[in-house]
Amino acid sequence: MRRGGKLARMEPTQRVTAARRAAIVWLAAAVIAADQLSKHWARTQLPAGKEVPLTSFFGWHYVLNPGAAFGWLRARPEVLTWVAIGATVVVFIAALRLRVWRPHLAAGLALVFGGAAGNLIDRFHAGHVTDFIDIHVGRFSWPEFNVADIGVSAGAILIAIYLYRGGPARAIETGTPADSDTAALATPDEETAGEATSEPSADTPLDAAALGSPGEAHALTDQG
Repeated sequence: MRRGGKLARMEPTQRVTAARRAAIVWLAAAVIAADQLSKHWARTQLPAGKEVPLTSFFGWHYVLNPGAAFGWLRARPEVLTWVAIGATVVVFIAALRLRVWRPHLAAGLALVFGGAAGNLIDRFHAGHVTDFIDIHVGRFSWPEFNVADIGVSAGAILIAIYLYRGGPARAIETGTPADSDTAALATPDEETAGEATSEPSADTPLDAAALGSPGEAHALTDQG
């Protein structure tokens, strides 16, 4: 059975409609917008390099980060730029190839794409990423981060939940669907037709070979 036939028989809750694809785009765009607006606020309102505590464990700390999320790998910013480009492209292609609607996977892809794109904009614009969120507990201080890092982390968690539940084989299809999927999505008319072909009708002539000896076949014919 062709893939188009299989998709046509999906339940409405499983189909990736245009509205659902638009929702993925809008969620990614919302992450990018929130990230860029918050970074602009940090650059214009916060003192560079100075901690601004709000509670005993949370505050602002505006720093410029040439590394990856949460300040990792600061020494190789040019490599991280290419890694970020590659990751963004991969996530974008995965979102385009989504064929079966899975909320955890769709939201995860949108959040990861939005966060990766938000930090990538910083790298292209200034060569570094703006971080300003500071969380610390006692002497332990988590590296500063931003809204884009939150999006990437939350999206990765959602994708991990989806993978843990064992759903990747049905969400992104790259070839002909498996026979089990095709059978599961068969229509009632097709199932009825399959049952009808497996049982002989009353008008079908009896096969003598299937009845046994020629004498038994002749006797049954005389009785009919």
